[in-house]
Amino acid sequence: MKPQRVYAELRRVLLPETMVALDAGAAPAYGYDRLQFARPRTLLTPLDLGGLGFAFPVALGAKLGRPEATLRRSRPPSDTTSKSSRSS
Repeated sequence: MKPQRVYAELRRVLLPETMVALDAGAAPAYGYDRLQFARPRTLLTPLDLGGLGFAFPVALGAKLGRPEATLRRSRPPSDTTSKSSRSS
């Protein structure tokens, strides 16, 4: 499934107060313009110069700061192909 489709589906079901933590990379970058953020402090992203792995610690901190809020984390897709199954 393409990231564009994932973010379109998320946009339909996420509540306006949901905090979304995006990681760095091309796939999470689609979330910048495909998700809607109507409230302040609901888009948590490294923007241009962030490193991979940003979303987890910022999501953890956001949840600790606002335990009552709904939070979703997005990260780049991982390579699920095991080294043993790759052809040499």
